[in-house]
Amino acid sequence: MSKFAIVLLLGAASCSAEVLGVLSTGNMLNWDLTVSDPLALVTSFDILGPLSGSNSQVGVSGSDLTATSTELLFNFSGTDHGWLLFQASTLFDGKTFWCNANSGYNPMSPMQSCSNQPDPGENIASTMGDSEPDPLSGTLVIASGGTAVGADTIYDVDQSWTTNGHIFSVTGTVEIGPVAGPAVPEPSMLGFLGLGISAMGFWKFRASRSSRYPGRLPPAL
Repeated sequence: MSKFAIVLLLGAASCSAEVLGVLSTGNMLNWDLTVSDPLALVTSFDILGPLSGSNSQVGVSGSDLTATSTELLFNFSGTDHGWLLFQASTLFDGKTFWCNANSGYNPMSPMQSCSNQPDPGENIASTMGDSEPDPLSGTLVIASGGTAVGADTIYDVDQSWTTNGHIFSVTGTVEIGPVAGPAVPEPSMLGFLGLGISAMGFWKFRASRSSRYPGRLPPAL
């Protein structure tokens, strides 16, 4: 294989994060989160997964939570009433939580969202009652970093927003397990791979023509 083709293939493998796919509750292995609400009676609270203290639960609804090798993303413009909820001590008990949802609260269908806020977005609570929400839209990064630990990946959470001069935040880590099904390369990666394969084919073609004309250059193309 030519050095040129090798460089192209290596570049394709490293130029873009691997798309792992859609996540479900079963992919969420552990979390160690701190939510901070300056207006609450208790201004901060730790939400801990099964390997960090186990005082909470996690739930995922819909197909809006996705992962790459370096990021966790949530589609706040989804139409499937999707949500991601970390909550102590159990889901939907109305106390401490970090909620990401693409639909607002509907009293007729309360399970369509994970907070009592009217708009899609990100929301926390460090004690009874919701914080001021962060209205959001589109597919946004909610955790980054992507440190591989065996077959699992640990992401860093560092989310904050300011409403009426008050800063609300959630920080910590989230660990996910492998996503079922083959990874899907991003379009940019496919383009680099195609270019590399084309270069390999051209190099082999030139080599075969050279072998038919020993001692001199092959005819010009």
